Amino acid sequence: MAGLLYKDFVGIKGRTHVIVLSIFTLVFLAFRVLFPGNSGEVGEFFDYSGIVFVPMIVVVTIMLISRATTMIIANDEKHNAMQFTKSLPLDKNSYIASKYIFIGIMTYVFYSLSCVWGTIFISLSADEGMSDVTKALMGVLLPVYGMMLMIAAIELPFFITFGIKKAGIVKNAIMEILMFLVVGFVLFGDLDLLQHIDIEVFVHFAETHGFALIVLNVTQPVAVLIVYYLSYRLTCRINKDREVLG
Repeated sequence: MAGLLYKDFVGIKGRTHVIVLSIFTLVFLAFRVLFPGNSGEVGEFFDYSGIVFVPMIVVVTIMLISRATTMIIANDEKHNAMQFTKSLPLDKNSYIASKYIFIGIMTYVFYSLSCVWGTIFISLSADEGMSDVTKALMGVLLPVYGMMLMIAAIELPFFITFGIKKAGIVKNAIMEILMFLVVGFVLFGDLDLLQHIDIEVFVHFAETHGFALIVLNVTQPVAVLIVYYLSYRLTCRINKDREVLG
């Protein structure tokens, strides 16, 4: 199993990602230490830009997780890894299990990194309002990354069973439909609704419903892991008697 996980790590150029993310984290920490929120105009700039920059980086990490799901399967198809794995003295479900475990580990690592980035920003921020917003955003990190696992739980059965090309056609079709709906809203929808979006309402909701958010944060990961495991079992069952994809 460790060999299969390492193969996927190499397949997505994991070492490069680790180096880049480590350098970014150290640079971000250095800038915040050198220019904290109370250090004048530069510090204030980092306070206000960080509220956009940190969530943006979180979005990038989420995109990397989604991309990794495709990359590990595509890399295996290119090198006939599934066929080779079935010739090894491993449990018949080891190949499928390795995909689910790898994506799960990757999601947890990026969630932890996002918490580290948010903590760095908050600890050195002088603007209480910006800190409150960042804390509120950090409060929804777990549900957001849980949603990424849910998406992976939907994608992996299709990718493993039908391959990247066939499953990709379905995924692209769904994405195009969503984009069509977004464009339709922009062209013909009531854009005045967007003017009523107030970040302070979000912060106030997080402050007044703290207990509900705690309950959600506690129960949501359990529900996600159950669905993720059921997805794994379903994929194993579907591929139980299937021929190896060449």
